[in-house]
Amino acid sequence: MDEQNEMASLDRTSVIDLPEPSLKVKNSDITPTKKEKNVLKIVAILICVLDIVLGSILGTYYYFSRSKNIYSNVLKMASTYLANNIETNYTTVENNYKLKFNVESKEENVFADFLNKLDFNLNSFIDFENKKAYFDVDTKYNKKNLLKLSSLVLEDKLYVDLDDLFDKKIVNDIEYDGNIFDTFKPTNDTNLIDPILEAIQVSLKDEYFSTKTSHGFNNCAKLTLNSVQFTDLKIDVLTVLYSNKAFMDTLADKTKISTSVLKTLINSKIGEYRNEKKMYLKEELPINTYMIAIYTKGFFHDLEKIEAVSKASGNKVTLMLDEENIKAEFDYNNTKSIVNIDVKTSDSLKEYKVTITNDLINMSFDYSVTTIYNKKDSHTFKTDEAVNYKDLTEEDILTIIANLGNKEALNDILGMFLPTENDTEDII
Repeated sequence: MDEQNEMASLDRTSVIDLPEPSLKVKNSDITPTKKEKNVLKIVAILICVLDIVLGSILGTYYYFSRSKNIYSNVLKMASTYLANNIETNYTTVENNYKLKFNVESKEENVFADFLNKLDFNLNSFIDFENKKAYFDVDTKYNKKNLLKLSSLVLEDKLYVDLDDLFDKKIVNDIEYDGNIFDTFKPTNDTNLIDPILEAIQVSLKDEYFSTKTSHGFNNCAKLTLNSVQFTDLKIDVLTVLYSNKAFMDTLADKTKISTSVLKTLINSKIGEYRNEKKMYLKEELPINTYMIAIYTKGFFHDLEKIEAVSKASGNKVTLMLDEENIKAEFDYNNTKSIVNIDVKTSDSLKEYKVTITNDLINMSFDYSVTTIYNKKDSHTFKTDEAVNYKDLTEEDILTIIANLGNKEALNDILGMFLPTENDTEDII
C-alpha cells in the first residue's frame, strides 16, 4: 500500500526533467517568407471563393430543384421562346402551306384512300398597313382539280372568286368589333405574355405540389389539382390579371375593347367559376383529379418530358420535346396512340413530318410552311362588278351547284362514299 501511495503522489506532484533534444530548429526554418505569405493569402482567398461558388451553385441547384420552381422555370422558358421566335417587325407577310397525307390502315378504310389522294395548298398574303389580306386555296384529288378559290379581305369586306364555278366575284360584309387585321398578327408583347405567366406562377400554391422525386440530376416535379383547386387556380389567375393595370391597358389596346368592358367580362367569368366551385362542393358536379408531371434532366434542369393524367378516366398524355422532334403518347379509353413530329427549319421554310400510329391505323402527313416578310403586293384581284351574296339569284346558285357537280374529282369522291346501284340492289 505504501508503495502505491508513493507512486500516486509522484504522479501528482513530481516533475520529470527530460534532456534537451540534440536537433535544434532555427526560427527562420518555420517562419514563412514574405513571398510565401502572399501565396498563402492567395490560396486562402481561392479556397473561400471556391467554397462560396460551390455553395452558391449547389444552393441554386437545390432551390430550382423544388417542384414549384421547376414549374416556374418552364413558364419562363415559354415566355423566352415566344419572345424570341415570334416575328412582329413586318408590314406584310406571305405564307404558303402544303399538306400531303400517307395513310396505312390495317383494315379496308375508304377514308384512308380519300386522304392519300388529297393534296392541299393554301397561300396567304397579308398587308397590315393597307388592311388587305389575300387567301388562295388550291385542292386536288387524285391530281384532278377539286376546289380552287381566291379571296380578298379589304377592310370590312370579304370578296370571293370561285374560279370556274361562277363567273362573278361574290362580296359579303364582315361584322367584326375592332380591326380584324389585329387578329392576323401574332404578338410577343411581354406586357401581355409575362403578366399571364406570372399570374399563373403566383397562383400556384405550395399545397398543389406533391413530393419531388430525384435521382441524381434527374427530377420529377408533380402538380396535382382536384376540380375545386383547379377552379380556385382559374379564379386566382383572373383576379391577379384584373388588378394589373399595365396588362389591362395593353389588352385593351390590342383588342380595341375598353378597359371597363374587359374588367366587366373578367368579373363575369370569375363569378361563373365561383358558382362552379359551389357546385363541386355540393357534389352537384363530379370531382376529378388532374396530375401534371414535369421531368427534367441534368444540372440545369433541361426539359425532358411533360406528362398529364386525368385520374377519373385514366386518360394520359405524355409529351417529349427536343429541338427537332416532338413525341406525344396518348392513352385514351384504353387505346394508345403515338404522335411523332420531326421538325426541319431554315430561314423561311419550316417542314413537319407527322406520324400517328395506334392499333387501327398508321398515318403520316407532310406539312410545310414557307414564310416571307415585307414582300411587295403583286396580286391583281379586281373587286368591281362583285355581287353581294344576298343578291344571288336562284339561277346563280343552281349554276354554282351544276358546275360543282361537273367536277370529275368530286364525282370520284362521291363514288367512294355513296352506295352504287349494285349496293342499293343488295340492300333491297
